[in-house]
Amino acid sequence: MLYTKSMTYPIEIRDRVISHIKDGGSKASASRLYKISHDTIHRWWNNRNDLSPKRKRDFGSWKLNRDELMRLVEDRPDIMLKELSEILGVAINIRLNS
Repeated sequence: MLYTKSMTYPIEIRDRVISHIKDGGSKASASRLYKISHDTIHRWWNNRNDLSPKRKRDFGSWKLNRDELMRLVEDRPDIMLKELSEILGVAINIRLNS
């Protein structure tokens, strides 16, 4: 079975991969055999005492009150980011490539 990035691998698959390596197989051969990235297998190997899936982060939540942010921008479309961050009490964390 081929898994995509958004799927969590079952513990049974994780166990099989770790068993494959313990039985003398390489991480690279496990990667090819199970069609799982080498990075994922390496992470499992380093945490082989606890193969349970880790809790996923909630990327859908907002740190800000979205309605308040929208109201501020609608009321003052020319507001500067620095001023907006001060009103909302948040830090600006932007990195620009130069």
